[in-house]
Amino acid sequence: MRTTDPHPSDQHCVFRVGDDVFAVAATDIREFVEAVPIVAVPQSPPCLVGLCHLRNEFVPVLSLSSLIAGASTDRSQMEFLLVIDSPEGAWALAISQATGLEKLELASTSGTHPDTQSRLVLGTASYRDTVVRVLDANRLYRAAADLLDHMWSPEIPNQDGSQDISTQLNATTAS
Repeated sequence: MRTTDPHPSDQHCVFRVGDDVFAVAATDIREFVEAVPIVAVPQSPPCLVGLCHLRNEFVPVLSLSSLIAGASTDRSQMEFLLVIDSPEGAWALAISQATGLEKLELASTSGTHPDTQSRLVLGTASYRDTVVRVLDANRLYRAAADLLDHMWSPEIPNQDGSQDISTQLNATTAS
């Protein structure tokens, strides 16, 4: 019997951001490239590292550390970009290293915690004796887009970024 999994492939792109290991469904990935120059966007939240110009397109680059844990972005760990396609266009995650395409057996964790991370993580898998958090690329994109819309909305005054990013994401993704 077949389920309605949003990611029908069990192939995932496994990658690192600092010491943390993540994966995204291989069907969501457009390409993996060395980081190109990234231009910061004034008054943007920490989750938006900036914009890069890649193959005649301007691509927003997101910080997974900021989206998942509210941690600050360490640019020294941004050696590569994982470019992801979405219906709204391409976007990228700044990553430290891509390990490769691997077949992962996902253990679902949905609904176990009401925090930001659990809404962005489909589940976990084991890879080379390491626990990998398997991310939902669509939810990541929506969370970042919602946060940017919220912060740049004309009805809401611009924020200086001092509020914890996890708090902001919880407010925008809870709805």
